[in-house]
Amino acid sequence: MKRKIDKILIIAEYFYPDSIGGTGRYVYDLARYLAKNNKQVTVTVPRHDVGLPAREKIKGVEIERYGGHIYFFAKKFIPQTFLNMLWSYFYTKKILKNNAFDFVSFHHVSTTYLNKKIINKKNIPWSYHFHASMRQEWVFKNNNSNNFSRVLFGKILGAMENSIFKKSAVIIVLSAFSKNILVVDFGVAADKIKVIPGAVDEKWLNKVDCEKTIAYWPKNSWRLLSVRRLEKRMGLSVLIEAVKILRNKKQNVYLVIAGEGSLKKELQNLIDKNNLQNNIELLGRVSDEDLPCLYQTAELFILPTVALEGFGLATVESLASGTPVVGTNIGATAEIIQSFGKDFLVSANNAKILAVAIEKYFKKSAKEKKELSVRSVDLAKRYYSWPEIIKDIIKVYENIAD
Repeated sequence: MKRKIDKILIIAEYFYPDSIGGTGRYVYDLARYLAKNNKQVTVTVPRHDVGLPAREKIKGVEIERYGGHIYFFAKKFIPQTFLNMLWSYFYTKKILKNNAFDFVSFHHVSTTYLNKKIINKKNIPWSYHFHASMRQEWVFKNNNSNNFSRVLFGKILGAMENSIFKKSAVIIVLSAFSKNILVVDFGVAADKIKVIPGAVDEKWLNKVDCEKTIAYWPKNSWRLLSVRRLEKRMGLSVLIEAVKILRNKKQNVYLVIAGEGSLKKELQNLIDKNNLQNNIELLGRVSDEDLPCLYQTAELFILPTVALEGFGLATVESLASGTPVVGTNIGATAEIIQSFGKDFLVSANNAKILAVAIEKYFKKSAKEKKELSVRSVDLAKRYYSWPEIIKDIIKVYENIAD
């Protein structure tokens, strides 16, 4: 007889709409679709803004946020990873005193490392969703620094990740690329890893009235879009250089980059330095209400990643909206768009090749573009739909609990 898992606790560091980024969106959608499948779901996350309520219900999911004024004061002195690890640990102990759960879904290193010990003591079955290696992202982000603290912090993160991987009965990953990282770089047994791709909500598949957004784009321009965190590994400086190449060839190109991040000032300086203010706009964070129209009115989505693309939720969101994607052959991107052919999958870190791929697309006929749009939607529906993906996740949870 299978053990029931009606009450599920999700412990994560990021959660949409509190924070931007694909992992926060994934946790949000996972929680909602578990609730849609008659699960009682509670999510615990750090409070990313002091103004956010400690408790609220969103789409049938109970959200519990921890961290008050003392937490925000401590953030000035303690690295966020370790601060969240400690706060999450004590909050998990607190919530388990008054609540019983059938299953725990872990996400992110900081909110898993200590908490797994509490969950094991309570004999609650759990899984770990691997979104990316925190150690690898840290090393890439700080590869120009050779100081002792960088090396030490990288080793600590690696040890924390290894501890989680060893204790996990099953690790859920979003791509074959991520599975390979676990097997090759961390020595995880392949048979304890389940590949279940990320997915998109049905709303991305529904066409909406986007007249206002259409009017926003410059007339007769090539409408390019990239929805990314403004961070080094996203390759946005390469994309800016590709737009410069197209502008210098007298192409009427307009790129919108939606997202926030640490490189905002640096990227804006690059745009200004190359006099691309009439060709590129850093739009900042775009609301959930406005994003579908941005995807649907763009003609081509660009994913210029240069490292560690564990999945690429924005890629699938664009495809579901009917907007084809040109992406670099980094990480999981090839797994998603390789069926579109070599013109849509290009070498990373090469602005000239990226510019050629963009130009090739806009030289296609209206009929060809329409066919590519239809294929994009079909691909998203067939392989990346939450109503189907959630069934596979629940099955894994049930098998772990059994």
